Amino acid sequence: TTQLPKQEETVSGKDVTFRVVVRGSPRPDAEWFFNDTPVAPENVSFDEEKSEYQLLLKDPTVTTSEGSYRVVFKNELGEAESAPCVLTILEPVKLTKVAPTTDLIDLKVGEPFEFSVDADGKEAPKVQLTKDGKEVKFTSVEGIRHVYSVPEVKPEHQGVYKVTAKNKTSTEETNVNLHVTAPLQITQSLTDTHVLLGQSGALSITCDAFPSPKFTWFFNDTELKNSGKHKIESKQNVYTLTINKCDHPDVGTYRVLVDNGIDHTEQTAKLHVGVKPKVEAPKPANDQTCVIEQDTQISWKFSGIEKPEVTWLFNGQPLPTDDRFHVTESEDGISTLSIHKAQLADKGTYTAKATNAVGEAEAKTTLNIAGIKPTLTNDLDATLQATKGESMTIKLSATGTPRPDIVWTRGNDELAPNDRIQVTVPTAEGDDTYTLTILNVQPEDQGDYSAKISNVGGTVKSKKCKVAVSKTPEFVTKPTTQEVKQSETAVFEAKVDGYPIPKVIWLLNGKPLTPKDGAQVEMNAPTGDAKLTIPKVDLQQHAGSVTCRLENVHGSQEETVH
Repeated sequence: TTQLPKQEETVSGKDVTFRVVVRGSPRPDAEWFFNDTPVAPENVSFDEEKSEYQLLLKDPTVTTSEGSYRVVFKNELGEAESAPCVLTILEPVKLTKVAPTTDLIDLKVGEPFEFSVDADGKEAPKVQLTKDGKEVKFTSVEGIRHVYSVPEVKPEHQGVYKVTAKNKTSTEETNVNLHVTAPLQITQSLTDTHVLLGQSGALSITCDAFPSPKFTWFFNDTELKNSGKHKIESKQNVYTLTINKCDHPDVGTYRVLVDNGIDHTEQTAKLHVGVKPKVEAPKPANDQTCVIEQDTQISWKFSGIEKPEVTWLFNGQPLPTDDRFHVTESEDGISTLSIHKAQLADKGTYTAKATNAVGEAEAKTTLNIAGIKPTLTNDLDATLQATKGESMTIKLSATGTPRPDIVWTRGNDELAPNDRIQVTVPTAEGDDTYTLTILNVQPEDQGDYSAKISNVGGTVKSKKCKVAVSKTPEFVTKPTTQEVKQSETAVFEAKVDGYPIPKVIWLLNGKPLTPKDGAQVEMNAPTGDAKLTIPKVDLQQHAGSVTCRLENVHGSQEETVH
């Protein structure tokens, strides 16, 4: 006797047979059960030779055949039952391509790409995505839906994408061949090029495309090939034609034809061969001097194939053209800067910079501004007699450009304007008079006065003017009549002025008073206070008229009181 196996597996749709060997006499009958439901007898058989009872399941499916099977044997003497056998129906992987619907898809760079499949099965399959044989990850997996997506395809996304779904029952595959193309995208166009004579010139174009484009170069419509004269090369997406040792025959129109089988275009550019500017002078630098307030010109001549454009700089900064600065150009390449009425501020370095398409040259002129040295047209007087307490003025006339400055001195002392000292200089056109005025002249103002007149052109010194201060004696306060009694003291007071300080003489009835006469005389020179004191007046001796007389070298004055 043999038993049914405890478990049995088969693939959905593949026939399976259960076998049990049982012997008995009389031969027992067999009844098969599926999930305790009797099995139709047409699927049951018996092999006499092997005493083997068989149950055949045709085209089994999960829904119709998966479950528990057992068999019961009976004869007249009794019955026996087999152990149950659990039959498992295995199903193959079910792989469905959702998108795209074709195996070959053509996309342009920047378009979206999505490859999605549904992978299902009773036994969850292992799903793998590869691109050209290398595994890549799905963008998303939700349930049985597996998705790989690219928002904007690039050339590197081109290839064969294959999804493999596998369980132990079966393996299924589906694939998509993605072909990526890119129209021509010119990111840097061909541009006109200026080349120095004898140097190499390059024409370049930058182009992104997929498949990579083919470039064909032409010169004046004649196709160019790699040679000693022309070098054609590409680096990444930059395509270049180099013309070696450019000469005048190389001047012309160059054309490039770009074609990648998907798109095509062409561009043209001109090659210019030139000579950079040259300064037509032994040296590109010089010095120049101009007298202030006069007009002057600075000129430089430049040559070069392609006439250069000349710009002017002053001390390295662009020179603005205005009413005083004007630039002119001649046909033979001379650029002239005209300066109207040059000023001191115009002193500096002027640069003429000549530029054309292939280079530049510059020439410099250092401009110095010279002044006209002052000239005395009316010098100081040799002497001046000033009156103490009054004002004095000395003056001279001088010309020069720019208008000179003046410094006044007394002796070796420089005079600075203050409340008493006033200085005037010319302000109006045609005025050339300089004055020094001293108010309330004092003896200390005496001395030798001179002036130094200077500008950028030079310095001139005036003659000396000897100033003397004098004043005729005068009474500031006159003496007054005094009435005194016998033996009293008589006091006469006066305040005097004059230079030199006057001598004060007191007289009584026309005769000078002396200490013998009992008179006391006082004089305070700094203040000018004069005083006569007669103590113990003797009316018989001292009665009469008192005279105060003032004397210096410039004159005298007297005042009489009684």
